[in-house]
Amino acid sequence: IAVDESSEQTRRIIDYQNRKASGEIDHVKEEEHKAFICNLVRSLEALEVVNPYAGKLRLPEDAHKIRRLHDLFLNFVKMVTLLHQYQRRRDSKGRLLTAISDVECAITIMFDSIVLKVDELDGSLRQFFEQLKEYLRDKYGTNYSQAEFTLREIRQSLHLSKTQLFRYTQDLTSLEYIYTCGGHHNKGFIYKISYWDNYQGLRERIRTHLYNQLSMIKTGTPDMEVGTLRNASGTLEP
Repeated sequence: IAVDESSEQTRRIIDYQNRKASGEIDHVKEEEHKAFICNLVRSLEALEVVNPYAGKLRLPEDAHKIRRLHDLFLNFVKMVTLLHQYQRRRDSKGRLLTAISDVECAITIMFDSIVLKVDELDGSLRQFFEQLKEYLRDKYGTNYSQAEFTLREIRQSLHLSKTQLFRYTQDLTSLEYIYTCGGHHNKGFIYKISYWDNYQGLRERIRTHLYNQLSMIKTGTPDMEVGTLRNASGTLEP
């Protein structure tokens, strides 16, 4: 999990604050919606869930702490199934049966978390590194790979605190993503990026890996693999 520090998220927050301050958002209706969601949660039962698709979809093997991630994903699928319990069928023991749409929903919601587990950089560090690369590409154009920068320049351009930028710089240097190529301690060092990784390519590779498997499950596996089922009301169905 990582906090979304992007400019797009900042704009969404500011837009909401402006709309609320200007009276465009009805506070009473907001509270009514919150209460409605709370009541929906209260209507859910704590039921056992059976996932017939467990083991048919493999997460990227190069993910860090793959055991923990796999367990997290299976539990997330269970939660999605529980939220849809009034639309899901049950087996002869009254257990909820996960539908393929629950697995797909879990992949969609957890996708960024899965990418973070594969990525060598943590969430906030990755966001900064992508902002840094975008800034240098915009400034230097096709010669971006030879771009040099100082911490003062980046701090002022990306609106970061000195402490925050120093931590990011230390982490990226230790991971060999950037290095010092000049300057000195009194006047500040000059940096260059040594590893222009393809983050979007990584995301696309993981997306393809997951959705190809999902497509194979949809086309090659029946939606339910249990002979006697129950609907949400408990009625037996063939």
